Amino acid sequence: MVTDYSCGEESCEKGSGSIPLEWSEYREHQTEFKKASTYPHSIAKEINTVYDMNLSQRNEKGKIGRQWVLDNFSVNVIGKFFEDFIDNTEAKRWDFEKEDDSTEKKRNYPDAFIPNIESNSDWVLTLYKDILAMENHTNDEGYKTWMTSLENKVPRKQIEDYFRKVAREHNQKHFPVKIEDLLDKDDEGKRMVYVMPESAVDVFLSTALFKSIKEKYPEYNLYVATKPENFHIIDGNEYVHKTIAYSPQFDNTLYLEGIGDHKGYFEIALTPHLTTQRVSNYIHNGKDNINKEELCTF
Repeated sequence: MVTDYSCGEESCEKGSGSIPLEWSEYREHQTEFKKASTYPHSIAKEINTVYDMNLSQRNEKGKIGRQWVLDNFSVNVIGKFFEDFIDNTEAKRWDFEKEDDSTEKKRNYPDAFIPNIESNSDWVLTLYKDILAMENHTNDEGYKTWMTSLENKVPRKQIEDYFRKVAREHNQKHFPVKIEDLLDKDDEGKRMVYVMPESAVDVFLSTALFKSIKEKYPEYNLYVATKPENFHIIDGNEYVHKTIAYSPQFDNTLYLEGIGDHKGYFEIALTPHLTTQRVSNYIHNGKDNINKEELCTF
């Protein structure tokens, strides 16, 4: 019995000996990918179908299914596919060490402007060139995958967001940003940071706290650390001194505020996305004004 969706569709083709199961569509949170939820009544119905078969029917069904697998997925069939691919591929001599080195040193551009290009093909190639700094061509498997996604009605925004995410992760790995490079030089000792990496909803709800934070700490510059895709939610907020890009370093409250010989970068770091079981996020150099009743807010 096979759910008749995605890779399961191939297993439900004529001659496979399978019993297709019905399903309903749902969307994966955030990615909006189409997913299948198999109907319980379909499962129950087909279990009864198998139960009602006599022994000869079951044996015949099993023989058909086994032969279909051998004809399509045996070692000989799949191995031949790879053999033909390798034998017919043009020989190349790659300097893999040089290739890897050049890839690591090439900065990506996650915030690059992508125009509204009518041609899907030209649009995908522009994503590769302008965001990932890669020269791609129509024979590449990545290009073919994205073209198939567009043909299957995957929204352009979803694909573009993925490219930007990959670019940010690449830069974060190969071009890590130092926190001190994000800060003003003339407000040392008067900085505090509110950290909320994601999601857009949590970042938006956090803006309701900024006024009260500034009222409690009028002498401090309030920095907000979040992922760059959320900057537009905070832009123009009169209580925020500066929005800076979140990185995993911001998960360590003690590192932000200073510990031991490390001076730190902020007098107070508010990290509501963490729990006290993970990180002690309530120290703040003893300089916070939040009373016990308000701690739950942060």
